Amino acid sequence: MKILSRQDLFKKLSAIIASRAIETIPKLVLLEVLSFFEADEGAIYTKSKEEGFTLLTHDHCRVQDTCCLRKESYYEKSVVESLSRTKQTALFERVKEAQEKGDLPTMANACKALAYTPLLIDEEVIGIIILSWCGEKRFKEYDEELLETIGNIVGIGLYNGKLIDSLKKREEQLQFVLQALIHAKEEEGKRISRELHDEVGQDLTSISLRLKMLQDETDLETIYDRLNGLRILVTETLSEVQRISMDLRPTALDDLGLIPSLRWYIEQFRVDNPIEIQFHSPRKLEALTPEVEMVIYRVILEGLMNISRHSKARTAEVVLAVERECLTVDIRDDGIGMDSSPSKAWGLGILGMQERIKAQDGQLHIQSEPDKGTHLRVFLPYPRGDKSSSAMKGRINDGG
Repeated sequence: MKILSRQDLFKKLSAIIASRAIETIPKLVLLEVLSFFEADEGAIYTKSKEEGFTLLTHDHCRVQDTCCLRKESYYEKSVVESLSRTKQTALFERVKEAQEKGDLPTMANACKALAYTPLLIDEEVIGIIILSWCGEKRFKEYDEELLETIGNIVGIGLYNGKLIDSLKKREEQLQFVLQALIHAKEEEGKRISRELHDEVGQDLTSISLRLKMLQDETDLETIYDRLNGLRILVTETLSEVQRISMDLRPTALDDLGLIPSLRWYIEQFRVDNPIEIQFHSPRKLEALTPEVEMVIYRVILEGLMNISRHSKARTAEVVLAVERECLTVDIRDDGIGMDSSPSKAWGLGILGMQERIKAQDGQLHIQSEPDKGTHLRVFLPYPRGDKSSSAMKGRINDGG
């Protein structure tokens, strides 16, 4: 098999990475690198903050007939972590001597020569390429620089590939949310139409009929009783119109402010639900934009609506607080819980909530397990200057 020149290798690696098939890049890259260096075995690992190093691919040389074939990689996780700490490309022609000097960690299976290069992005290790030889290996003068260049190419390729993959998933999620929002808007229109017809419309019809009956009534006591009944019905109808209006746009935010509006809504929640709910908040939050106020309001409404509809909870708690330069919203319940992994199964409510929060550079975290309740936590930027330093002076604990 013809061995590639350095220029041909770079072209081939670039072509593989340009394909942007993130799931195939590591395997194809490793085969080319193994072939070029005539290494017996090699592996590519990736690193994440959550899981540390994870094996992306492991393979054996396809050129030599004397490969030390193994079914699995023998680069233990501790070895990979040790090699990556240097953040430097390194070549070792005599592994045993390097181990005796302490330059290399001990490995489960011995190899005579070894080389590795970290995959770096902004001086941060995101992975590593490791090559090993069963027999003797004499490295060329340019091999170290060459391997480092390969590491740079592969590191940038994998990083960009992950970004593209993440953007594709994000686009799919946004498409799903968009379609769901269109459907929800249509359903909301139908719901409002039904409520106006079935509740407000019937009440207004009843008021009209009762007024018509009063036209011919001459008994003052009867007139007084019927007017009193009409007054009660008008008050109930007005409350229903206000409720529908609040669902569409919470005018209380403009009239009362965020905290009083939330307190009013939670009082209504207590009336409508057999759930013991606690509400804790600062007395006042200053310098909030209308957009952030609306996000907080909608998040709490959506969270309580989910508790009411799905959780079967007996108790719930809503906490609005300021932590350093961050505004936090915590909504907890002791209900049946749910699957907290991000998915379309979350439903439109939570996905819509997530989009609102992201639009304000915030974060949404959900912790939940079956039969162990749900904890929804929101973080929103809240720079605190002298004006907002009094935000936490006096904390209202509204326990009902």
